[in-house]
Amino acid sequence: MLKKNSIVNRAEQSVIAGWVVKYKWHFLFWICYFIYAFITDSLLYGKYVYFSKELLFFSTHNLFLFYAFLYGLNKFSNESPLTIFHSSLRIVIAISCFWAIRVVLNFRIYPIMDAARGIEKETIVNYQFVINGCFWVTEYFVKALAYFFVIKYVNKERQHRKVLEEKMEQERQLIEKRIEQQQAEQQQKEYEQREAMFINLVHETKTPITLINNYIADHIELHGSSDELEIVKNNVGKLSRDVTNLFDLERFRHGVEMFDHDQRVDFSALLHTACAQFALYSQKKDIRLCGDIGDGVIIAADPVALTRIVNNLVENAIKYSTAGTEIVLTLTATEDCAVLRVADQGPGIDPGNLADIFTPYHLLNKYKKNDQGMGLGLPMVSNIVDSLDGELSIKNGAQRGTVVTVTLPIGADAPLAAITGQEPGLGMIEEREPVGRNLLAEDAPLLLVVEDNADLNSYLVRKLRQHYRVRAAANGADAISQFREEVPDLVISDVMMDHMDGFAFAETLQRTPAWSHVPVIFLTARATEVDKMRGLSLGAIDYIVKPFAVEELLKKAGALLRYTNRQEQRLIEDLYHTAKQMKRKGHYSQPDELPLEPATGVFETKCRDAGLTKREVEITRLLIEGKTNKFIAETIFISPRTVETHIRNVYEKLQVSNKVALLKQLQ
Repeated sequence: MLKKNSIVNRAEQSVIAGWVVKYKWHFLFWICYFIYAFITDSLLYGKYVYFSKELLFFSTHNLFLFYAFLYGLNKFSNESPLTIFHSSLRIVIAISCFWAIRVVLNFRIYPIMDAARGIEKETIVNYQFVINGCFWVTEYFVKALAYFFVIKYVNKERQHRKVLEEKMEQERQLIEKRIEQQQAEQQQKEYEQREAMFINLVHETKTPITLINNYIADHIELHGSSDELEIVKNNVGKLSRDVTNLFDLERFRHGVEMFDHDQRVDFSALLHTACAQFALYSQKKDIRLCGDIGDGVIIAADPVALTRIVNNLVENAIKYSTAGTEIVLTLTATEDCAVLRVADQGPGIDPGNLADIFTPYHLLNKYKKNDQGMGLGLPMVSNIVDSLDGELSIKNGAQRGTVVTVTLPIGADAPLAAITGQEPGLGMIEEREPVGRNLLAEDAPLLLVVEDNADLNSYLVRKLRQHYRVRAAANGADAISQFREEVPDLVISDVMMDHMDGFAFAETLQRTPAWSHVPVIFLTARATEVDKMRGLSLGAIDYIVKPFAVEELLKKAGALLRYTNRQEQRLIEDLYHTAKQMKRKGHYSQPDELPLEPATGVFETKCRDAGLTKREVEITRLLIEGKTNKFIAETIFISPRTVETHIRNVYEKLQVSNKVALLKQLQ
């Protein structure tokens, strides 16, 4: 009972507190009004007004009738007839109580209080209440009535405005939602169209890939293999794997059953076969492939599906491992499941990428990586494992590397399937061995090819070494090491490379005085004007955009080397003539100022008589043959401005003003 009363009291207190907060400005008004009334009444009535009397007067002020009327009017408009009757009765009672209280105060209480203070009876003030009483009731009733209708109108307008605002907000949200839905539908439609177009485009490549593979196989069978054919074969195989993975992912996404898991396969034998197939690949990268494979592990699964799982995991482990490390394949089995674990000692995976590692097309690095594919292998493995009701997890090793764990159920008894060990239409990946330097004549020009794609690097070296000595580097840092061994005559470099890109490499050459003279030709797929301007500003002689014709590269390289060779020969000749003249005369003399040899014709005689030097005679001869200043400058390896200076000197010595007069003078 006490608990119930306590709850009721707390509820009443909360209501009162809310009521006080709601009408806080009214209470503030009454406090200020009381202070004002006490001061003014004291000034007007003097000794007849004191604090206790004013407080009683204020507590029974006639303005409280305004609140009583307002309360009653509010009840009249919102409640039932019975409530209206009760409200009217309350108003009458309130007015009666008001009259009774004021009569008692004015004619009983106030006189007693005044007599106690020794103040004579204030008859005029007391009877003033009787005179104004009716007016007060009427005044505050009219004010309450007016205030009620004003407040009612304001509240109605406010409520109406609120309803309109809510309606407008709902309409706005509805319009935005409709627009967003239309945009989403349009984007989905465009996405589906692009996806269909992309799938169809990729689908159209399957037949050409098949034909290319068959023709390559037939050609190798008839004429034998070669390095070029192996490069083509490996790249076509990679393209075939990407196309197959793409189509398989699309089939999984549309719920198409791809594998027949109602058969049993010897998982142990399949892993032994895979280890044998990947042994050569891992040996080429100096990676040890170890197997801790339990015997007789047989599960219910399609052997092609298991082969896809194993090949993808082992291939990724080898791809991302470094030389001198090892990869361990472990297969264990319990009564219910088989567990395959592939652990490598590579760099591991960034923890931020682990959550998205099985998302299609997700790449571990947004920047270019040569060992990075399309992001289809692990999503394909995840889908196959899901189709087998298995589990797939990937985590970083305790020290380094990555550990991939595949848990597959043993499954029911089924016919034992044969193991091929090879995915249909997919071949093993083979990496190109690095191309070393070739042996030509020691005085042949030396070219340095800087390209991170092993196949393209090998192809360029093979083409260029037919004419030049060639060295190869996989990135800018490797190229710097090659420079320290021997400075090449020409550099052919890619731009986008790991460790040190082409731009950083070119900046290093420009900052090194001993290497800054080496010309650079950039080969890159970045064809924007900004990239071109940056490459040329770093001292590049030319900028060739991929794809390109190798003949174009050969001709540009040949022309550039011939030009630099002519410049070197010209410098040697100038040095030779300078040294010869210094030895003959004992002082320095410009080769251009050497006297002419004995004249052998009219042209030579007139040139000698005019005092022309050998260089001026050479320029004059080309000038009267109709050659331009630019042609003359390129022919004798001087600047066009120097040619103009020599021509002015010739005109002055022969006392002519133009080419026509010069021709007549020398005939």
